[in-house]
Amino acid sequence: MKRSVIFAGLLLLFIASVIGGLYLGYADLSLGEILHALSRGLSGTGGDDVAYAIVMDIRLPRVLLAILTGVALAVSGLVMQAVVANPIADPYILGISSGASLGATLAIVTGLMSALGNVAVGLSAFLFALLTSMGVMILSTIGGRATSERLILSGLALSAATSSVATLLVYTAKNRDAIREVNFWLMGSLSGAKMSQILFIGPVILALCIFLAIQSRNLNLLLLGDEVAYTLGKDLAKLRSAYIVVVSLLVGLVVYTSGTIGFVGLIVPHMARFLLGTNHRHLIPGVILLGASLLLWADVAARNALPAGELPTGVVVSVVGAPLFVYLIVKNAREVQM
Repeated sequence: MKRSVIFAGLLLLFIASVIGGLYLGYADLSLGEILHALSRGLSGTGGDDVAYAIVMDIRLPRVLLAILTGVALAVSGLVMQAVVANPIADPYILGISSGASLGATLAIVTGLMSALGNVAVGLSAFLFALLTSMGVMILSTIGGRATSERLILSGLALSAATSSVATLLVYTAKNRDAIREVNFWLMGSLSGAKMSQILFIGPVILALCIFLAIQSRNLNLLLLGDEVAYTLGKDLAKLRSAYIVVVSLLVGLVVYTSGTIGFVGLIVPHMARFLLGTNHRHLIPGVILLGASLLLWADVAARNALPAGELPTGVVVSVVGAPLFVYLIVKNAREVQM
């Protein structure tokens, strides 16, 4: 009963977040104007007035991209915490996002895989995210078992290395347009939301999240350890490898469309565990609703923080996420000592 009430509350929060994303902005539009524009857009009748352009060309794409980005990052963080059995792991902390950013930077600045056309940046981001995640896993096991401290240090080391290479590429680049585009990836923003991109990545993100949702039993087994899983006939090594590939693809898609946005995959799973417990069957739908809501409100804050212009969404999330990350590190250290 209690869990049903919590899910109802999360659903209401999500609905309110969507409404807030569509309603709050510099242009003063009434809910009636917004609903009218949406009905025309969905029915295909279209329109050429200002309200229709603001809703359908600016706010709706940003709302949809915020939902997809928040869901992808939150689910990725939850899965990575199960894969490495570390409550303070996420794609950003473990360097996966930085690796994806390096891949996107290489594709933009050097024209890597340009023969693939529009998917070149996304594919490059995915490949480098995968390589970085594998590197973290390998580096953390050198000389012994992969502990929480080794995983964090390995992730920070590879994150620093990939970020340095990306910065060097930007510094030596001569194409001003490429430099401007790379800065977008590094700061993380939803300002470039386009419906064409959303229609491309949306089905992929939803399919991958559905796949992970039906893996809830295996994700629970990951927390029990290899010995328990082996007695149940499960090969955790193969499961970890498969989940890392899925997470890398999710992160690569997010970096391709929104740049590097950190801490969502760290703080949302902890919020969900506090509300719903540790069973991934309940956690996955919980982080989906929480991740989408968090990024929707972060984007609203980014759009309305300055009187002229806007802040990068990644900066807004970091302002909230960084102190929480410090708190989680201290809390985890105290639990280990006890």
